[in-house]
Amino acid sequence: MRAPSNITLICLAVVLFFLAPMFMSDYYPAAHPVVGPDGSVLHGADGKILYHRDMTRYYQMMIPTYILLSLSAVCVIWLLVRLVRYLYGRVRKDRHVA
Repeated sequence: MRAPSNITLICLAVVLFFLAPMFMSDYYPAAHPVVGPDGSVLHGADGKILYHRDMTRYYQMMIPTYILLSLSAVCVIWLLVRLVRYLYGRVRKDRHVA
């Protein structure tokens, strides 16, 4: 199997980057007051009511977005590694010629 070309990696990174927001959801959990063991609402040191958001469902819905953004980042890093290897090879070749 051949490695993908630079143009393919660039296109793939851009497409994945722009597909990621399409999988984002408008869902965001509502804040609920924190309840103590006796059933009363807890207050902070400043006297305000403490609130909590259950973010589990939100993060589960965002998994596809995180995956697409991660794959896009992998493509960009792959391209950067190729660039660094290319530049290092040119510098190394130039030093051995002289």
